[in-house]
Amino acid sequence: MMGRTTFKKRITDEETIKKINPSNAKLIEQFLKAKSRTCSEATVKSYRSDLMIFFCWLVNNGNEEYIKVKKRVISEFFTFI
Repeated sequence: MMGRTTFKKRITDEETIKKINPSNAKLIEQFLKAKSRTCSEATVKSYRSDLMIFFCWLVNNGNEEYIKVKKRVISEFFTFI
């Protein structure tokens, strides 16, 4: 008996990561640097993965600076995930 299969949609890749708005990329690095002082490497790695998913999705949906993102856009992301 085989287990169920899952569908995994990849939206992160090196090309898309390079397109992340520079102010957002700076914000990501600042956040991860702060977390690396108080969290394990595994936790920081998980945070990085989650942030890359969000910001790569954002690249494909306007690529605005994070501080300018509206609640509606965040809601659309949660619908996506």
